[in-house]
Amino acid sequence: MSLKPMMKGDMGKCKFCGKNAGILRDAHAECKLRNTAGTKHIFDSVRSAASNSAFDLKQLEKELYTIADTNFVQDYESNRSAFSGWQYAVNDAITEEEFTKEKYETLTRLANLSQLSGETISASKVWSKFMAGRRTKLQQEAILERELRRQTAERKRQEEAARKRKQKIEEAERHGRILLQSIIEKLKNGRRIEPNISIEDVPFILQKSEQLVWTFADTEYLQEHVVRRRSPQSNTKYAMKLVDRGTMGVTTKHIYFVGEKERFRIRYDRIVAFKEYYSSIGLTRGAASARHERFVTGDGWFTYNLVSTLAKLY
Repeated sequence: MSLKPMMKGDMGKCKFCGKNAGILRDAHAECKLRNTAGTKHIFDSVRSAASNSAFDLKQLEKELYTIADTNFVQDYESNRSAFSGWQYAVNDAITEEEFTKEKYETLTRLANLSQLSGETISASKVWSKFMAGRRTKLQQEAILERELRRQTAERKRQEEAARKRKQKIEEAERHGRILLQSIIEKLKNGRRIEPNISIEDVPFILQKSEQLVWTFADTEYLQEHVVRRRSPQSNTKYAMKLVDRGTMGVTTKHIYFVGEKERFRIRYDRIVAFKEYYSSIGLTRGAASARHERFVTGDGWFTYNLVSTLAKLY
């Protein structure tokens, strides 16, 4: 069996560098590795550029050309790798649900690379998917924005309504205080005032020599009591205890109270001291064993000034 002599033409040339590659070989292993590394470098550069909205487009183009020139990457390979990197960047945005205006503008600007000029970007399936996600995101943001505007408007409406209610309450309180002050002034000047309830509706019987001045419905009656001591050495402590709830009446001679358990009247000349509280009035009778008593009417100022004025006048 005879062997065919090797011909000079059988020496292959490297398709990357153009130099002799050896017998029946079309590329150097090193050149092939450089080509593979170069296409991957182009892919990575384009993909990573999408994460930086401030990337320099012209600088990136120069970088891609340099990578291609120094790694035996043909134009079609460079364009294909760049397009693949861009698609992956778009897919990254979809995966992260990053459909912001900034990301949209970054990907659009990246698509203007000269290496991608031959690609039909708008026809890309992954780009269509991104745009669909972006439309959904924009719709959700619009709905959220409308809801936020509605909530803001509702909050402002409630705040305005609360402000008006507070203003009305304050005005009513001012008018009420003016009215109560005028009642006190009338008493001090010896003028008769009209009680806030008809005499036929009061739950107690007035004496012939007195006149009804005012009544306080739903009044709490409290008495001072001794707190049980834990040991003989402990100091004696006192506290106010709720005894009953009922109607308190103020006349020109007495303080009346009618509840479910307690019914009594106190002559002004039997009271040695009054004390004003925020929503109640306290008093102490003249008896040595008398306990401090308190009537919670809701307006300590008016009650105190009313009974103390009547006690001085009558």
